[in-house]
Amino acid sequence: MGLYFAMRFRLFERSMNSRLRGINIYLGAVVLGLLLVGCKSSEAKQREKEASSLRLYLETEHDTTGTKTAVVPIYRKSPMLVRISKEPFLDEGHIERADVVEVVGGFAIRVKYDFRGTLVLESASSTYRGQRIAIYAMFTEGAGWRPPKWAAASGTVYWFSPRTPPARKPTASSAASTMWRSSSAISPSLAKPTRKKPPMSPAARLALCLLNLAAAGGVALAQPFYLPTPNRALLQADGEERFFAGTVGKPWTSGTFGCVRTDGQQFHEGWDILSVQRDTRGEPTDPVTATAAGVVVYINEKPGLSNFGRYVILQHRVQGLEIYSTYAHLSAIAPDLAVGKTVRAGERLGTLGRSTNTRQSISKERAHLHFELNLRISDRFTAWHQQHEPGQRNDHGEFNGRNFLGLDPFRVFHEQLRLRTNFSLVRLVTQQTELCRVVVRATDFSWLRRYPQLVAPNPKARAEGVAGYEIALNYHGLPIRLTPRAASEIPGSARFQLLSVDEAEQRARPCGKLVQHRAGRWQLTAAGERLLRLLTY
Repeated sequence: MGLYFAMRFRLFERSMNSRLRGINIYLGAVVLGLLLVGCKSSEAKQREKEASSLRLYLETEHDTTGTKTAVVPIYRKSPMLVRISKEPFLDEGHIERADVVEVVGGFAIRVKYDFRGTLVLESASSTYRGQRIAIYAMFTEGAGWRPPKWAAASGTVYWFSPRTPPARKPTASSAASTMWRSSSAISPSLAKPTRKKPPMSPAARLALCLLNLAAAGGVALAQPFYLPTPNRALLQADGEERFFAGTVGKPWTSGTFGCVRTDGQQFHEGWDILSVQRDTRGEPTDPVTATAAGVVVYINEKPGLSNFGRYVILQHRVQGLEIYSTYAHLSAIAPDLAVGKTVRAGERLGTLGRSTNTRQSISKERAHLHFELNLRISDRFTAWHQQHEPGQRNDHGEFNGRNFLGLDPFRVFHEQLRLRTNFSLVRLVTQQTELCRVVVRATDFSWLRRYPQLVAPNPKARAEGVAGYEIALNYHGLPIRLTPRAASEIPGSARFQLLSVDEAEQRARPCGKLVQHRAGRWQLTAAGERLLRLLTY
């Protein structure tokens, strides 16, 4: 991902003019990034290494302690003051490449971030729409450092350009190699490119890129999912301990998704994300925001009714696939939130907290958001529950947690950033590792109607008639592929038949407890059969 920040280099004793260009910061970052990867000249450019510091800070409100925020002057002809969080959300440690480039009216820095940096920037752009981003920049010149300067961006990108170009290229210094060796970044080149007259000016190349985008149907590079809290430690080197809330006395891994509890025997269906903002009493104040655009389908206002405490469920449609996100343990739910309301990605849903009905309360230190991405099993959970578990309470109707099967959020976030426009949520589901394969003698159930994208064609069943479905399940029971089968393709008469088991996958991830090896053969457990009964009800 590329992003332009125009900074001062050499001749800044002269007066400067700032021009505000009406480009959304996220869109601008994506479009301008194309210049780096697809629209630049093929002529070779000589660059020299240059030490630098480039850090991004979010605009914030005044904190009561006065220790977590600061006021900085944003450089322009008449500087403006902006209050920011003292901790940068992105720094030079995640810069993969940086170049000085020529722009209309002066020079700018073009920055390409690495995997983590890109995700941080995109998440911040979505979550904090309308808030300015203060950009701290400091560069060496000769044997010394130039004074640091601040610039800013918000739903627009500010360009600060000198009236005359730098008098000479910045030179490398010993400070450069020392600084960049101490970070995880690749040392960037910050020298002004030397070139002959180009066939196109930078402005013309940008215009051409925009035309190419328009011809391709517009910009479609935005990721579908965003992190739901301000905690960005996961995107920093060795930041997992500051991101995940492990269970009491256990490491951070117990707050991740999968077979991570009770020595791998207990399944955890989501992420537990730690708080990073506190009030004077030490209680969390982090905003919890929608991971994607969607509709509010369920709100539980009564903590005593669930070990999730207060929670919200959103329904999304991403690339045609219906998916649900859950936000639990909230201390408060946004007052304007109601079932049926449409929300934008990044819109506030409530406040991170520690509400629950479990015997052991959640401490202030472990306050966290329990976050899930799920597929919904059935439209008839309430009826199934009444029939198969009479006498047991179901306070949440169709939105009972047992009616959902999860996706690992990390894999979703990782793949959407790695694959960009080639990211496919359907492919992510269908390419998960298969634990077992079963045949069910059922032909009409909710999953088929809700997720037809997961159903593979079978000409034989189409010709002879569908008598059942062969279903591939992952380790915790998610149906990842379904194939219709004709009667001639289904042996026996049992309602559920176990066809195969990946023994290595079962040993690696036993927490789903769907199958067991008994009397010399593999068979479905009671939990496995219960899942299939609900799935096909």
